[in-house]
Amino acid sequence: MSNKQLKKFMIQQATHATSGKGMKYMRFKLLEEGGKSHQATFFEDHDALKPGVFVDVMYEDDSFNGEPQLKVSAMRVTEGSPEAYLPHTPYNVGKMLSELRGFVDSVTDRLFQALLLKALEDERWQRAAAATQIHHSYLGGLLEHTLNLARLASKVSELYPRLRRDLLMTGAILHDIGKMDEMTSGINIDYTAVGNLEGHIIIGRDRVIAWAKELSFDEERRRLVSHLILSHHGQGQFGSPKPPIVVEAQVLCDIDGIDAHLGAMYAVIDRTTAGREFSDKVKWETRLYLGTYEDKK
Repeated sequence: MSNKQLKKFMIQQATHATSGKGMKYMRFKLLEEGGKSHQATFFEDHDALKPGVFVDVMYEDDSFNGEPQLKVSAMRVTEGSPEAYLPHTPYNVGKMLSELRGFVDSVTDRLFQALLLKALEDERWQRAAAATQIHHSYLGGLLEHTLNLARLASKVSELYPRLRRDLLMTGAILHDIGKMDEMTSGINIDYTAVGNLEGHIIIGRDRVIAWAKELSFDEERRRLVSHLILSHHGQGQFGSPKPPIVVEAQVLCDIDGIDAHLGAMYAVIDRTTAGREFSDKVKWETRLYLGTYEDKK
């Protein structure tokens, strides 16, 4: 009995390869409608099979080195709408933008609020990703991640009233703004030339400092915002030019880690086959124990 299936996919990545026996074949990353991705191999080689092309695929489920993949027996080029196949945030972008604007409105410092309003003018908030992989690596991921940090900043400021809420909120909303220039957000999420050469921390800091100059920031505010952006990865081995030496900078680093780690872990959990006791490896090479316990609400 044949286990072959037929489904429509969009090609996100395509690589030409040659087997040890000299046979040409192709490796693919295929997206099904809704954005779920699949690794696939096809033992034919066609130049027409490239990123952005839609294909009807005859395949059967297979695995390679313990990881699931599709073994393709036939492909036929067809038509489709990219937006329906690209991975994207599960949340409503318009509602997230509205909530983020509400946090900007809650900032009482006139200069910090003006800086944030300038940042919100960028239309790329609607599509920009937060990473090429690991956490929030899909369209709208940067907005989702930034909003989560604004929420965390607001809650932590309630719990610790000595924190300068306006400064922390400004850092939470601006800390990753350089990612809009660091990465593309098209068929593939990939690094730009400036992203590879400089990285989002330097790109974002320079962009924010240019705005601060336009808004006639005083030197103290300029230094503080600059420091929060430069130090939000914590240490040099994680990409930060400086470690946090301001209380709000340390808090920003901590809440950024919370959301990034949860995003990475839930991404792995969501793509793990149902019924497995342990997940695939997360970025730090750890398999998560899934178990059977559920919190009953």
